[in-house]
Amino acid sequence: MSDRGIIKWAPFSSVINGNILLKEIHEEKSRIIKPTLSEEQIQELEDKILEKYNNKTLVTIFFYKSEHIYILKGIISKINTATKEITVNNQKVIFFSNIIRII
Repeated sequence: MSDRGIIKWAPFSSVINGNILLKEIHEEKSRIIKPTLSEEQIQELEDKILEKYNNKTLVTIFFYKSEHIYILKGIISKINTATKEITVNNQKVIFFSNIIRII
């Protein structure tokens, strides 16, 4: 009896490539263009940031990074106005320009 070897497994390698292609298509569809905010919306966000920082209350931040929108919950522990960034939970740094919404 002869062994077909690599020929026997050829269809399975094409399935794996199909999975990679499907993953790439899914990633492409999930990409988002960064929303633009008006000056009024930016001012409102800055006011909320200061309020949440001064009161040390829990905040939910929606921010844009690498063509996706992420959600972060925590307490704002530091505001750096020179570099225009905030630190949440003493570890995660987010730039003001990437923040979309605050609850």
